[in-house]
Amino acid sequence: MTYVDETQGAAVVNGDAMPDAPWTEDQVLGALYRRFAPDGWAPVAQVTAHDDEGVTGDTALHRRVDLLMARRDLRTRTTLELLAIEVKTNRYDFSRDLADPHKQSLWKSIATRHAYAAPAGVIMSAEVPEGSGLLEVDRLVRHRADSPTTVDWVLTAPAAVGEVGHLPFTVQLTLLHRLAEAEASLRGWEAPSAATNERDLRGQISALRKELDKAYRDRDNANGKAEAWKQAYSMAAGDGLPCAFCHMPLRPLRPGKGWFSEWKHLTAADTEACTLIERTDREDIARTTWVEATEAERDAAMRRARVRSTYQDELANLDAEPWRAFLVPRRDPTPEAR
Repeated sequence: MTYVDETQGAAVVNGDAMPDAPWTEDQVLGALYRRFAPDGWAPVAQVTAHDDEGVTGDTALHRRVDLLMARRDLRTRTTLELLAIEVKTNRYDFSRDLADPHKQSLWKSIATRHAYAAPAGVIMSAEVPEGSGLLEVDRLVRHRADSPTTVDWVLTAPAAVGEVGHLPFTVQLTLLHRLAEAEASLRGWEAPSAATNERDLRGQISALRKELDKAYRDRDNANGKAEAWKQAYSMAAGDGLPCAFCHMPLRPLRPGKGWFSEWKHLTAADTEACTLIERTDREDIARTTWVEATEAERDAAMRRARVRSTYQDELANLDAEPWRAFLVPRRDPTPEAR
């Protein structure tokens, strides 16, 4: 894909050879804000609800949603339409939600609709729990964190059944405290803490503990990756390591920003041959997946593929060979041994 970088006045190519820039939760929230705010939504990040009304049977339970969006319900004109969005930037965080279905039950009972938002490829639509939707965020130039972003519905969030769409009193009070604190900060006043009772303090302590645990996990993951790349680099001496696709030698590129982000064949001819082998492998997998998929899975894959197709010839290829709807993105060559 190519787009014009208005700041530089030149075309930038999203080449397969460049690794995707990692996503942060704040970047996903920013992309969602830019997508939905112009449509009349009022997005508020990190909103905590308490189960004061006994929805789950545990009045001590409090749950935080990453983004709560509200707007006037276009059907009733007198009530709010609430969309609760849980952001997941990696598979690990999403798997924790799958392991504990009750994590999202409180916000599903409050909001009109509930959805997950994740970078492209992190969550598959077939994995989304019943009653939730899926929003996929992406960059026009994936290796640039400052690239323009897109947000698409991969799986539409279904409307909840029953009387929902009303904000509990505790949530309204929390939002008013945040509004007062933000206004005081803008005006230069000394704003008091929004935590006015013991329960709010406990919630803040719990959130800080979770952030600390995540920081420890990120540190351990970074140390593990650094050690793995050191070992891989030491093993790549001589002829290099065998490619997982073509088995020809690979060597890591020079380190940048902390680690070796890409492996490269020794010659251009090896790179060309490997690309053909890898593409054939992806097409074989796509054909097999199409044959084994249900009619519903095929329809869903076709809808997603049509949304992502930006050129007329891509749509023509999709109509002629519908199995292409299951084609996964091109994979970079990685060594068989690490």
